[in-house]
Formats: sequence, structure tokens, C-alpha cells
Amino acid sequence: MNDIIFLNILTVGLGYDNNFLRTQKSIENLAVNHKGRLLINWFIILKNYKKNEWPFDNENIIIKVINKKDNGIYEAMNILLEASRDKVGRCVFINSGDIILNDAFELLLLDENQTLLAGDCEVVDEEGKHCWRFSRHAKHSGQKFGLAFGMPFNHGALFFNNHKNIKNFQNSFNLSSLDYLWILDNWGNLPRKEIYINNNLIVQRFYLGGKSSSLSYFERYKQEIICILKSDLRLTTKFASILFRFIKFSLRLFFK
Repeated sequence: MNDIIFLNILTVGLGYDNNFLRTQKSIENLAVNHKGRLLINWFIILKNYKKNEWPFDNENIIIKVINKKDNGIYEAMNILLEASRDKVGRCVFINSGDIILNDAFELLLLDENQTLLAGDCEVVDEEGKHCWRFSRHAKHSGQKFGLAFGMPFNHGALFFNNHKNIKNFQNSFNLSSLDYLWILDNWGNLPRKEIYINNNLIVQRFYLGGKSSSLSYFERYKQEIICILKSDLRLTTKFASILFRFIKFSLRLFFK
């Protein structure tokens, strides 16, 4: 591994507000804590942004603010994917308000050219109070049987190489789980040995409050099945994945 690790952080925000400042501070801390060993390219889309609002200077962070109109968060994320295409180093989505933690660097040190690297995520409420660890609340079946059987990591804890074959988000669908569909489209058929997940490293702090945070179990299962159907998974994998969810949801109702 090279002496310097390159990391591309992709951020969507509404404006230069307190949520964004929280994210900015965490990225600055990561750069300062690993000065000389980590170089960050930070790609940003802010809907309401004035250049004179940006009192920010850090030699270890190269910033690119993209002023381009979009039709929602997933189209904005697609713009960021295109802007960071084929850049050296892995990419990670850290949206405005969320925090990247120091363990992210420790995870990158474990990079042995696996297709995907992922750590754990601390989920907190809007006041910053700890709610749960994602690994303890997520579908562990995704780690045991593959991504088609559950999402074993938060997308903000996923580090990937953004090469030319990486597909964009299918933002034409009105789903809160488009991040899961995006993961399936790109890596759903990936062998488990190509996915490195370390639940001992908490790489992100995720703040609740989005639409997906309030979905019921039924709605979550429904959206996951829609994602499976619309994905590029093999037909046999789709069938097994949907059958698995029907059984799992039925058992949840039976033992409720």
C-alpha cells in the first residue's frame, strides 16, 4: 500500500448550515489526525450556497463544490458519482449532517483490494443520542448469505472504487431504499469473499430523521422486494431472496 491513502468523500447538503458544519468538522478532524498519511478529495453539492460563506482551508483536503441543479438527493448523488469517476482511492457517501469517524482511516489500512470495504455505523437521534449500532440492528443474513438477502451495512459506511462500470442510482423510482437497489445493481452478485466487513470499526455516525427512518417493518420488506425485482440480480437469486423475505416476515408476525 502507498504511504499516502486517498479518500474521496461525496456529500449532498441543503446549505452551509449547522448540519453541514457538523460534517465538515468531522472531515477536518480526520484529515488533521492523519496528516501526511491521508489526502481527501471532497466533492460537494449544496443547494443554497454562496462562495463567501466558505471560511475553510485545509492543505490535506481538496474541495470541489459542484453548482448544478438536480431533482432530488439521488440525482445529486449521481452527479457526485460522475464527478469522482476513476479518481484514485475509494469513495464514500457522507451526507450533510452525518459524521465520518477516525476508524474510517483504520478500515482503509486494511484494504487488500477487496471489491468492497465496510465498517459499522453508530445510529443516533436528531439530538445526537445513541440509538443503536447498525450491525446489531441490520439484517445479518446479508453478511451470511450475500447482499441479496439483506443490507449488512449503512451506505455511508461503504467504501468502494468508483470506476467506469459503477452504475448510477435509479432515481426514477419513488423508493426510500434506492441506496439498497444501487448496491444490488453494482455488487448484488458479488462473491462474499470480495466483501470485507469489519463491525469492530465504527466509521460513521448516522443521524436519524430521513423518510426511510420512519418506515414500518412491512414497508421495509415491501421496498426491499421491489428493489430485488428491479435489480440486475440473477433470476434464481431474486427468487431465493424474495422467498427468504416472505418466510422471515411470516415468522415475525407469528412470533409477535
